[in-house]
Amino acid sequence: MPGNINNYFNAKYCGVPLLWLISPILQLSVRIRGLEKLYKCQSPYIIVCNHQSSLDVYPLFRILPPRTVALAKKALLYVPVFGQAAWLIHTVFIDRRNLDTTLQTFEKVITDMKKNKFNLWVFPEGTRNYNHDGLLPFKKGAFHLAVRAQIPIIPIVIAPYNDFYIYNEKKLNRVGDMYITVMDPIDTKNFSSDDVARLTEETRQKMLKVRNEKIE
Repeated sequence: MPGNINNYFNAKYCGVPLLWLISPILQLSVRIRGLEKLYKCQSPYIIVCNHQSSLDVYPLFRILPPRTVALAKKALLYVPVFGQAAWLIHTVFIDRRNLDTTLQTFEKVITDMKKNKFNLWVFPEGTRNYNHDGLLPFKKGAFHLAVRAQIPIIPIVIAPYNDFYIYNEKKLNRVGDMYITVMDPIDTKNFSSDDVARLTEETRQKMLKVRNEKIE
């Protein structure tokens, strides 16, 4: 059904066989650390993940937990095909230009998450990051949500893959490995709105440290 919470997970199982079919063509392998942390943490929780390009979908579909939906800017709703598909899989859209509307959406999301026990996937950089040296500043929306709802945050880091992916041409130039790290959940209980800025930056620094690790 349109807007069903499980549609993301159902799309995963439709998409994963396709990913396996195109794997020999892409010549990419996905290596994941800490996947068990996603399944040990009790829903609801908020996933925050860095975002480099549309290629991120390839490994993320492999690890998408059940009952998880994405948060996206409302402008994407009007992108042909993509917007309709995003709506069908229960993507939560926010209007960044209208603070009142965004706050109302957040309150509804918090109520729905607690009632229906689903998780939210957020790219806190707010856009694709083509800067290979680090992470863009994080927007605070996901952290306000987590603190307001008193639910955990699970950071996920996709290691840089600019050594085999040409961003401006959107193409692969050789065989490569994509590394994904699921970090320890961050408890937000007893946090208040006064802690959001610190929580946001501390999470970013932790993710940046993992991003910069040399993975063997």
